[in-house]
Amino acid sequence: MAVCGRLVLLAAAGEAAVSLTTGSRSSTSPYSLSLTTFDPSGRLEQLEFAMRSVDRGPAAAAMVCGDGVVVAKWSTGSVPSIHVCRVTETIAVTYAGSEADFGFLRRKCAQAAVDHARLYGTEIGVAGLADDLSSLVQEYTQTAGLRPLGCAVLIAGVDDDGRSELFVVDPSGWVAPWRATAVGNHAAQLQETLAKHMHRLSTVDDARTFIETDLDAVAVAGYRRPDDDDDRVVHRTVVLITADQGIVVSS
Repeated sequence: MAVCGRLVLLAAAGEAAVSLTTGSRSSTSPYSLSLTTFDPSGRLEQLEFAMRSVDRGPAAAAMVCGDGVVVAKWSTGSVPSIHVCRVTETIAVTYAGSEADFGFLRRKCAQAAVDHARLYGTEIGVAGLADDLSSLVQEYTQTAGLRPLGCAVLIAGVDDDGRSELFVVDPSGWVAPWRATAVGNHAAQLQETLAKHMHRLSTVDDARTFIETDLDAVAVAGYRRPDDDDDRVVHRTVVLITADQGIVVSS
């Protein structure tokens, strides 16, 4: 009986282990507690949670025009916060997701720009900054004792040769150039709206008007719910970046 009882216990323990590793993707999975271990299906669950942080955060969008780049950031609260930050005279960054994680990455961007200028005597380019940031973010997905950073960063600016560029770095460290994109809450609807209207946005003034009308309506709709309090306000910040005027806060 003792042997049979022991076998029953072992079988039960085995079934529990199987249910944890092959069952539903919830916080009960042992792989969800590891920051750097892939589960048997090839997923890094903590990274997926970081992606969810991005999707739940207030939206940000940007678009490249013929004469520069326009960046828009939405935020909620009784008082607007500064969510679009200058890195150089012609490069700015914004985000969707964890504000604290963005603060850390913003400081890293500023340090990378200072280090580049000190070493090479020129300002860092938009693509160079995006590459540096993506390498740092990717390290946080594979280093023991660290966790993936819960924000996606938009890097927008104009290089010394007058070329306007836009990049996105997500929590995995993946980086890609875009002509126009959006991240955060309601990102899919914002991207759909951008795709429909980008053909007519040839200047930063066109893009600013488009953001203040069409795109703002889509972004704000993502926050409006029947049970919203009257004092819940959606703030919008629009930044224009051009070779001639640098970074200008429009609204």
